[in-house]
Amino acid sequence: MTLREYLEGCYPKEKGGAKLYDYAFREVVITQESFEISDLTLDEKREEDKSALQKKPFLQQHGEGEARFSNPQQKEVYIIDFEHYIDSFKKGSQASKEKKCDFILSSDKTQNWIVLNELCTGNNPENKRETAQLQFKSTIEKLCLDKKEQVDGNAHFLSQFTYRVALLSYRFESSEGESAVAKGISGFNKPTQIAGNVTLEGCLPEGFVWVQCIYPAPFELFDTFLQKVCKS
Repeated sequence: MTLREYLEGCYPKEKGGAKLYDYAFREVVITQESFEISDLTLDEKREEDKSALQKKPFLQQHGEGEARFSNPQQKEVYIIDFEHYIDSFKKGSQASKEKKCDFILSSDKTQNWIVLNELCTGNNPENKRETAQLQFKSTIEKLCLDKKEQVDGNAHFLSQFTYRVALLSYRFESSEGESAVAKGISGFNKPTQIAGNVTLEGCLPEGFVWVQCIYPAPFELFDTFLQKVCKS
């Protein structure tokens, strides 16, 4: 089952047959070697016409995003604005409740890996960590609603992913702050220094590993790197 299939069928069904609106999927499939994404502004999130936001791109030019990703094998990567998807359900319904992360990235064909992504801009990543942890936990709960049905041991949606990552992408507001951090995290994204990147292990359910990545360091979407992150 792909992520799109789970969100299109399983999630609404498990939430009492919630109505899935046509504009729920703000999504893209990408094969670029390097790409950046950014979130909607607060004013845009308050916009009542959700359908208009569906066409607003979240892929950004180099240097303009809030999170950077490296895809050296140029595999097909599926990305969905998960916050927009949840907010597309009727306000007050069970499907629209609880916290959620900003984006979810997944291998489009193999279901080999899944990355929950929370974007944040500021001057102190520590201030965001507790809130992000709650957002990740709530998102994971939303993605394993079919688990209770698999009492006979059959696979549920999340069980098919070998690598499961909860990624906090943080961009410093000031260029001075960014420069200071960049000096301290030289090679931050390299597999040999992954211990400095994984900040919290064992704090999330369903085998998800917490990773914090400071912009402009990219998070790398390939098997060797993900294996080092998840220590599988």
